[in-house]
Amino acid sequence: MGLEDYTSVLLRFGLGSVFLYFGIYEKLYKPDITMQIIENLNINIPIPLGLFIFLFGILELVIGSFLVLGLYTRITSIVASLMILGIILQFGYLNVPRDPALLAMALSLIITGSKKLSIDRMLDKRKTFI
Repeated sequence: MGLEDYTSVLLRFGLGSVFLYFGIYEKLYKPDITMQIIENLNINIPIPLGLFIFLFGILELVIGSFLVLGLYTRITSIVASLMILGIILQFGYLNVPRDPALLAMALSLIITGSKKLSIDRMLDKRKTFI
């Protein structure tokens, strides 16, 4: 076991921090940012927009937290991939250049899961945490 076992930690922390930022800052703290984007795109949301943004922010907060902690990493990465893919389809592949990279990170975590420094690893009795 070498340093390559810690690559999933870097991917989890990187992707998780992006989800935490957008969930906390752009959805929960400054929801007007997201509200303006959605209104400018003329997207029809079937529930009140403020409630949608709040719930989406909570979901991003949960995903970011689970990724950083390494909890249900593969399942969380599937959800993250679907969310990022939806954003890419809505905005276009290259209109937001970071999104394809975030999608690649999430897809990588679906394949690798959590190898080190994760709750998933702690729960797997056959392996050590570090």
